[in-house]
Amino acid sequence: MKADSYFKPHPQYMLAFEEDFHDKKHVEERWIYREGERLGGLNEEENVTIANGLTVRMDYKTIEDQVVYTGGGLISKDLFGYGYYEVKGTLFGGTGGLHSSFWSMGMGGGDGVTMPKKNIILEIDGYEVDSGRPSLIGTNLHYYIGGQKTIGGQIGTLDYEPFDTSKESFVLGYEWLPNQLNWYLNGTLIRRIKNPKFYGPQNVWLTALASDYFDRHICLESLPGESSWAYFRYYNLPLNGVNMVVNSSFEYVDPQDTSIPIGWYKSGNQPEASMVLQTDMAYDGDYVLRHYHEQDYDVNTWLKISFLPAGTYTFEAKVKTTDSKGHTIVISSEHLQTYKLSVPSDDNNQWQTVLLKDIGITSGECKIMFNSKADAGSELWIDCVTLQQVDGEETYTDVTTFDGEIEKPYLNLGEIRVGPHGDSGYYVESGNHWQNSGLAGLLGGSRCCLTANEPTVVYRPGIEEPGQYHVWFYNVCYENRAEAIQVDIHHTKGCTRKQLSQKSDSTHIHLGYFALDKSSYVNLHSLTKNEEEFLSAESVIFEKDNTREVRQILDQSILMKVGSHKLLSSGVPVKINYRQKVIKVNDTVMVPLNEMMAVFGAGTIEMDEEEHITIFYQDYMIRFKIGSYDFYYKKNKQEMKERCQRINDGIYVPLKALVEAFGRILNYTDHYCLITMDRVNTNTDFNCLHKLGHL
Repeated sequence: MKADSYFKPHPQYMLAFEEDFHDKKHVEERWIYREGERLGGLNEEENVTIANGLTVRMDYKTIEDQVVYTGGGLISKDLFGYGYYEVKGTLFGGTGGLHSSFWSMGMGGGDGVTMPKKNIILEIDGYEVDSGRPSLIGTNLHYYIGGQKTIGGQIGTLDYEPFDTSKESFVLGYEWLPNQLNWYLNGTLIRRIKNPKFYGPQNVWLTALASDYFDRHICLESLPGESSWAYFRYYNLPLNGVNMVVNSSFEYVDPQDTSIPIGWYKSGNQPEASMVLQTDMAYDGDYVLRHYHEQDYDVNTWLKISFLPAGTYTFEAKVKTTDSKGHTIVISSEHLQTYKLSVPSDDNNQWQTVLLKDIGITSGECKIMFNSKADAGSELWIDCVTLQQVDGEETYTDVTTFDGEIEKPYLNLGEIRVGPHGDSGYYVESGNHWQNSGLAGLLGGSRCCLTANEPTVVYRPGIEEPGQYHVWFYNVCYENRAEAIQVDIHHTKGCTRKQLSQKSDSTHIHLGYFALDKSSYVNLHSLTKNEEEFLSAESVIFEKDNTREVRQILDQSILMKVGSHKLLSSGVPVKINYRQKVIKVNDTVMVPLNEMMAVFGAGTIEMDEEEHITIFYQDYMIRFKIGSYDFYYKKNKQEMKERCQRINDGIYVPLKALVEAFGRILNYTDHYCLITMDRVNTNTDFNCLHKLGHL
């Protein structure tokens, strides 16, 4: 069968990479062996056979009188981004214990030359099949930016007719586009997840992991066993206007180590001169790439993008420096003219745009490098790096974000979130053989353990402010979860017990409203002992008495803080021009007019030669004049406490006047301005707002 006749979703896809696993030497040039311990099993090169396809053997050996199971697999050296991925395979099903998988995920610990040192961004599980249940195909999606979060277990229904993957070969592919992930089984769409977050080319993994974590009932007489794959193929297609740069605004951050931008490479005599910097002065978001050293320095921060569709591309980046000497941008690749771009400087240290059009890419590869051979103290900031195709035919499907599918960020108002992916408190497991679960939780992936092992979990919030708290438990459920569990809430007046089942649908359960102090905690355990059922554990949230009320208000409001260039609009962080913050002039709160129009949903804005500013909103006009205390709306003249005026290259007006003109209500707190449609309860306690990290 020819490559073009396989199950690619659309004829527009072009074969960009093909591996049939015939030539071992060739394969080892493009792939590495998966080796080392994982979940108690060993991955070993000797279990991998490359000849007329890829075969991975499950076997066992005895080490210090203990049976240790062995498997293995291959990991691509190449990184693959948007496109369609496909394999044909037959998987082992003779006994339990082998976890056969086809998936995308980046790697950590790269050499920084052939692979980035940090590149674990997300994980797309084309499939995961356990040999003890060869008729069950699992698919999933995990995010690793900001802590692991598993979402594939609860979004997008998996729809296929079960069959035995150990008896029949099958073709499975997944399509990764900017706005969707699609899974295909033998050419039929079986699952879709809309609007996946984060982007970055990742390694491809074909692995068979052997371990009794997946199934404790392993028949040694049925070993060795094999999973095999006939080929791997990757197809790309033109994606006009889609940015192909990983971590383009440097917002993917490891808070423990910002010295290496995730997905990028560093080189030069002083690699420490390149790092990610958190700042309010970023062009977009909260981070920039910074080149700086106290001594003369030479550093490169660069990126290689592979498997680009042939065509014409445009490069753009935002840069900021007061001294451009020694700073350059280089765009290059095989069969491509090398472009050296100068970095513009600005005496006022404002952001400048570097733009390069008509980049003809025929080899599928492009290298972007920011080079600084600069004097001591010379500083270069970089943000919003883009490389986009501009001449490709229109993509066969819409790749813009689906409406109504954007996830709002979580606004932490001081809640204590305890769990395996919580951000506070202490989460403690007891019992043998706890493992990560593919079932999603509220804060990330959940954990599970066989109830036969008598597992328990303790959630300790470590409360510093004694008082009344709502306690919420996220109950992760599935057909093989515990029939009966008990949650014990230990509070200042004793212990309250709740009995639940984990057989229904996963849900957030309000356990009650309790007086808690530093000694309070929640305990979780199963009421049954079973070799076939698991106890699920994820998060418990301890919520101060009024935070839910405040969050509900924020979901329908605009919140500003004096001195900040960020705000919350309906609970979503919005960043306005970093030089045009919310300020006070003679005790009057002033806001930048142009920046606020989109927040209020205004239409067009015009300014005439006499500096009259007219805003068209719904069926009426709002008018200001620079230097005047007067403003007009609905033909009514009103007087403001402060003039409309120019400040920091922006036009500022009193916030109170703007709010009245748009028919809203302004509510003041000590440090915040809350704009609502209705007057809020004057008894509402907004003290929790100071814990917001978004402003």
